[in-house]
Amino acid sequence: MTASDIKIITGNTGILIIAPHGHRKNDENTAELAAILAEQLKCYAVINHAYQRPPKVHTTKREKDKKGRLYVDLNRVDQAKKHLNDEYLQPIIDCKNQIKNKHGAVLVIVLHGAADTNVAKEGGPDIDAILGTGNGQQNRLTCSSEITDRLVASLKTHPTHPVRAMIALKGKYSGWDRRNINQLFTARQPDYYDEVVQSIQFEIKYTGFRDRGNLGNTAKCLASALEVLVEPREEAKPSQQLPVIIEDEADDAFVERCYNHLAVIFSRHFEGAMREAGQYLIQEFYGGDINLARQKKPTRPKSNEALIHRLHSGSQAGPSKSWIYNAIKLVIEYEDVKTLGDDIFHTYGNLLLSHKVLLFPVADLATKGKLIREAAEKGYTVADFRSRLAEISAPIPAANPTAGIKAMLNHPKALIETDNPLLTPETIRSLSTEQIETLRRQAERKRTRVVGEIEERQRYLAEYDNIIQLLQTPADDERSKE
Repeated sequence: MTASDIKIITGNTGILIIAPHGHRKNDENTAELAAILAEQLKCYAVINHAYQRPPKVHTTKREKDKKGRLYVDLNRVDQAKKHLNDEYLQPIIDCKNQIKNKHGAVLVIVLHGAADTNVAKEGGPDIDAILGTGNGQQNRLTCSSEITDRLVASLKTHPTHPVRAMIALKGKYSGWDRRNINQLFTARQPDYYDEVVQSIQFEIKYTGFRDRGNLGNTAKCLASALEVLVEPREEAKPSQQLPVIIEDEADDAFVERCYNHLAVIFSRHFEGAMREAGQYLIQEFYGGDINLARQKKPTRPKSNEALIHRLHSGSQAGPSKSWIYNAIKLVIEYEDVKTLGDDIFHTYGNLLLSHKVLLFPVADLATKGKLIREAAEKGYTVADFRSRLAEISAPIPAANPTAGIKAMLNHPKALIETDNPLLTPETIRSLSTEQIETLRRQAERKRTRVVGEIEERQRYLAEYDNIIQLLQTPADDERSKE
C-alpha cells in the first residue's frame, strides 16, 4: 500500500466525507469529487483511490487485481476491518473523534456514484441523487429527518447547479444493511457506536454531475447545502474587534445578507442553530467582542436597528426578534458558565435549551451554577424549573416601587404573599398618575389573560365530566338507580 491508496484529509468543520468506492472502475470520479468537496468545505475526508470492489460472484477466482492489490469492498465494515483496518477504518474513527472533540456533533457523508439508469429506475427521470438514511425492511435510521429534509431542499434550490435528490425508502440505496459503512456509528455496530454521529449515504448519477466537466459545479452545490447543517468553524473571540462604523444610513445589502443567513440557520430549529446565530451576530454586529454584546453596544448601530426592523416585519419563515435576542444571550451565557468550572459547564451542556433560556435573567453566577446542578439532579421539567426560578426570584427593592409592582404582576405567586410592602395605599399614593395608569393597564391585561385561562380550564373540566359520564360501567348505572 502507498500513501496515495487511501487519502486522509483533516479539516476544521463538523463534516466527514468518505469515498469507499473511489477506484476509477467502480464509482467513477467519486474520489475526485470527495477531494474537491473537502477542499471547499475545509472538512475531513477519507478517500479510497486504489482498492476495487470484489468482482461479481462466480466471475473470477482471483483475490487480487492486476496490480496485486486485494479486492475489498470498503463500503462493508466487516471487509474493511479484516483487510484494511489500520489504513482505512481506523482513520475514519480517528477523524470522527477529532470532529466530536472540536464540534460536539458529527455529520458523515458516504459518497457513492450510481449509474444514470439506476437512478432513473429508482427515482424517475427528474432525480439526480438518492440519499440513504437507513430506511429498509427494518428501519435502521442513521440521520434525522430534519437534517435530510433541509439537505434535499438546499440541494434543489442551488442557483447555478441544483441537484434534485430523494430519500430512499428501501432497497440497495437506502444504506440500511448493518454491514454498510453508513451504519458504522449506529447501535447496529456496538464496537463503534456513537450517538453524536448523523450519517447519510449519497448516491449521485454520472451525467451532468460526476463527469469531469461538472465535478467543480457539483461540489459547489453539495458544499453550499452541507455547510448550513453544521456549526461554524470558529467561535467569535473577543480579540477580533472592529471599530465602530459611522453610518449615515443603514447598509441595506449588508442587512439583507445578514437576514438571509439567519433565515437559513433558523430553519434548523435546534440549539446549535441558536448558538451559531448568536456567534454570527456577535461577529458581525459587535466585532466579535462578547463584552460589547453584553453591554448591547453594536459596532454598526444603524444596521443593527435595520436588521431588527427587518426581522420584525419579515415572514414567519425567518427568525423572530426575540429568538435573535435569545441567540446572543445564549452565547453570552455559555461564556459565563464556562467560568464556573468543567463540571458545571458539562452539566449545563446537558440541559434542554428551554432550561437554558429560563436561566438568562439569573445575573448572579454562583446562583446560576447552583440552579444548573439542581435542575440536573432533580430532573426538573421546564414547568418545574420555571416555578423554581419564581420561588427564588430576588425581592424587588422598595426604592423603585413601580419596577417592583411591574415585576410582581409578572409573577402571580408574589401577589398572594402576605405583608407585601409594595401593595399598600401609601406606596400607591407615592406614584405619579402616569405610573398608576401604566400599572393599572398592565394589571388589566394580566387579569384578562387569567380569565381566559380559567374559561379554557372550565371547558376542559366540562369535557372531562362528559368523558367520565360516558365511561360509567353498567354497574355504576345500576347503583345510581338504587
